Amino acid sequence: SSSPQPLLQCSHLRMTRDAIVLTRESCRRSGKVFCARIMYAWFMKLVVVLLIMIWLFSPGGSLSKQQWVAIKLNAACDQNSEGIRPIISFDKMADKSHCMAECEERVQCNAIDWFNRTGRCCLYKKACLTPAATWDGASSYMEVRPCNLHGKKGIELFGHCNTTYSMPTFVDSGISTGTHLLGSQLSW
Repeated sequence: SSSPQPLLQCSHLRMTRDAIVLTRESCRRSGKVFCARIMYAWFMKLVVVLLIMIWLFSPGGSLSKQQWVAIKLNAACDQNSEGIRPIISFDKMADKSHCMAECEERVQCNAIDWFNRTGRCCLYKKACLTPAATWDGASSYMEVRPCNLHGKKGIELFGHCNTTYSMPTFVDSGISTGTHLLGSQLSW
């Protein structure tokens, strides 16, 4: 009796008599389809990333708006050891976002205090480092602004340009996301 034939022969990938015969040409075609599917999947990933980035950076998107960072979530600059005083105070604001918007409309304003229980809003030219007012649900925030120090991008924190961090830009985010997408084994 004859020995059983292998299921596949490496030279032209022929299967046994009961299965479909795959020639070199059909393998080339199926390889092209495989490559086309991979390229389409990558194209769609890049389209999705691009659409998300456009949404984030478009007018009204979260990264197109002024960015804020908390100085302290449970204390305000209304009392501090640096002698920093508010440029103006409002006794009753609707909410913290209105207080921030009021600051954003003023060129000289860089920081706010928000008193959650009373709705009090204080605007500051300079953010304090040592907020100590802890009454009425106090909290303090400062605007995050881009800066440049010796040709390096950064963000202004407490009046100094810190180049450890920078504001996200459309191009920088695209390069970073694209590099991560290409380098990640999980995205293959």
